[in-house]
Amino acid sequence: MAIDIPAVPLPEIIAKTHEELEYEQYELEYPEELRKALMDLIQSFEVQQKTVRESHIIEWKQLDYYWQGLQNIFWSQTAQDFRPYEEALRNGDLDLSEDDIGRIINIYRAFGESIVAGLSSTLPGVRYAPDNADNPDDISTAKAYGKISNLINVHNNAQIIFIKSLFILFNQSFVALYNYHKTDPEFGTIKTPKHELVEQEIEHVSCAGCGESLDEVEPEENEFEGEIFNSYDCPTCGASGIGETETVIEPVLIKTYDDCPKGREILEVYGPLNVKVPFYISDIKSSPYLILETENHVSLGKALFPYLRNKIRGGSTYQSYEKWARQPSESFGSTEADLCTFKRVWLRPWAFQMIEEEDMRNELLRRYPKGVYFLVIDDCFAEAVEESIDDHWTLTQSPTSLYIHAAPIGRPLRDIQDMTNDMYNLTLRTILYGIPMTFAESNAIDWDKFSQSPSEPGMVYPAKAQQGQNISGSFHTVKTATLSQEVERFGERLNSAGQFVSGAFPSIYGGTIQGGSGTYKEYESSRNQALQRLSLTWKMLNIWWKDASFKSAKEYARNLIGDESYAKRAGDSYVNVWIKRAELQGKVGEVEAESSDQFPVTENQKRELILNFLQMKSPQIESVVFHPENIGLITRLLGFGELYVPGNDQRNKQLVENLTLMNSEPMPSGEMELDELGQPIIGPDGQPQMKLISSVPIEEVDNDGIHYETVQAFLVSDAGQYLKVSNPAGYQNVLMHGMEHQQHMMMVQMQQAQQAAMTQGNENGGSNPPPNSTS
Repeated sequence: MAIDIPAVPLPEIIAKTHEELEYEQYELEYPEELRKALMDLIQSFEVQQKTVRESHIIEWKQLDYYWQGLQNIFWSQTAQDFRPYEEALRNGDLDLSEDDIGRIINIYRAFGESIVAGLSSTLPGVRYAPDNADNPDDISTAKAYGKISNLINVHNNAQIIFIKSLFILFNQSFVALYNYHKTDPEFGTIKTPKHELVEQEIEHVSCAGCGESLDEVEPEENEFEGEIFNSYDCPTCGASGIGETETVIEPVLIKTYDDCPKGREILEVYGPLNVKVPFYISDIKSSPYLILETENHVSLGKALFPYLRNKIRGGSTYQSYEKWARQPSESFGSTEADLCTFKRVWLRPWAFQMIEEEDMRNELLRRYPKGVYFLVIDDCFAEAVEESIDDHWTLTQSPTSLYIHAAPIGRPLRDIQDMTNDMYNLTLRTILYGIPMTFAESNAIDWDKFSQSPSEPGMVYPAKAQQGQNISGSFHTVKTATLSQEVERFGERLNSAGQFVSGAFPSIYGGTIQGGSGTYKEYESSRNQALQRLSLTWKMLNIWWKDASFKSAKEYARNLIGDESYAKRAGDSYVNVWIKRAELQGKVGEVEAESSDQFPVTENQKRELILNFLQMKSPQIESVVFHPENIGLITRLLGFGELYVPGNDQRNKQLVENLTLMNSEPMPSGEMELDELGQPIIGPDGQPQMKLISSVPIEEVDNDGIHYETVQAFLVSDAGQYLKVSNPAGYQNVLMHGMEHQQHMMMVQMQQAQQAAMTQGNENGGSNPPPNSTS
């Protein structure tokens, strides 16, 4: 028997997935008209620059091929790409032979690495000045910005970023630095307070007589038959009694803490293969847009925007020409199928004026008054927020170019590289084919027996002369070409031309000056010539790094949620450097590049400078060189850490003691404090004051002079002055410890002087005073 199952009506609203709800929110936040307006606007900007950009891309890509040593290449009009000679030989695309595929002597990269190494030996320094030198808040803020810049450099391996920037600048027309703030539990967490309403049981007491609330009245404890109870005196009616108690559930504002992830300022550098700005601008402020394009795996896009996962697909042909240019040169244009292009766009608010629809133009200005940042993954709009170009981007501006798009540093070396390859391949072929060829009459030698005989020195082979001729008439040796002496001289001229056009003279990378006498004066002249050329690039990089450092430090300070510290090396030990939010209440004025007028000094040059100082035998200079604070530097410059430097251990011992002193207070010595007359000093409490000493006693093994100078240097440093304000007791403890070393040193010196006087007196007869003394 069949059972009738009643029909269940379908619900009118089917439950939606989380991704569907997020997509609805996405369409609500970014209407289709808004997305189309932004994407059409940037596309119109790109179209205007497409032709000139593609011509520049060809040059940038060719220079990158040259850097990688891939120089047997040609431009294929069919593929619109550089292709290797080997491929053309296989396909018959060019009239080539295997002899046309020569060996490569990569001087292009050698010159480039010499310049990069010379300019990156020192990271540009940045100095922050207070907005008002009489305002303590401005002074502390300027100092805090200096510490922030140092911390950002440590977090980002700034030395590597600077080297990469020079590499980009050698092969492309500018370098752009992008700074942004990133929070991540990987960087650590900090507890931040928050207030929230929590329902709790609250007990209310009221007067049994008049009903007035007694919550604010202090109860009195009473005891009756062994039980303790509270009684209240009603301030309204005067009644006294236990009161009526009622327990209710009410929301209460309580303070809790969240573990918030710490943030860091991230620095990234790119070249014009990734960053698009117009070719007509001379300053980034004149650019209506900036575009950053990078390739990422399609899975990253799907993970970041799961509600767009069906629209994000890898392997698209989105701007394939640009995509090809950003692929590794070794791949020769082949790309991975699952790569998609992340196109990040920044627009200035005045760029919205290019939108014809007034309503949409006004809507964009309302939403993004400072400018907009939006992300497009291939051709799919992902997100948009208000953001200014100038807060996050810093581009180099060459002083020898009218535009941001300047000539790559390595461009003049391209022709030198081609001529060098031709010269070396010509020389190699001349040597390889320089063995003369000999022709013989076919019946002059028994060729079968000759081919079976071993070729050894002194062997005799039978030969037959032609009738009426000498045997030599049956053989003929062809005279081969000899290498011209001009080839060697031409090679020297090429090397000299390469040095001249690039500025990479031998004095930069430690090479030998060819054709010179090798005197110190000649090397000095060569170095000065190189510095004059490369100092233009060095000054440009100093200004660029200074601007980028200020932007990143300002962004870091704006997002700082709590005090931050990092360890700074001090000799063979470390000290903590604190960045306090309380120090960031002032304003920073001018920001200066510390070494913009000076070429970076290498470690070898520093070592030579120190040795020259010591040869002067000046007490003033020696006091600076051998100061305890410089011992660690001297050890490093000498180049071998196993060298024992007297005083280094003494300074390290005092630095460790400083940490103990900072975290404790002076302690009583057990002796009374006496005035000038030797009477006890009475304190505010009417009791004699006890003499205080530091919490870390000095020891006989201590070198008082080094310990005292180490303490003195710490107390006058930024860390010491901050300790003076934040922890006066710790500062006083360190100060007293230094004074104890000074007093002990003076006492020892006095004892030594007395001992010397007694010794001198004994040498003069015992009772007579020493010569030149008064009785």
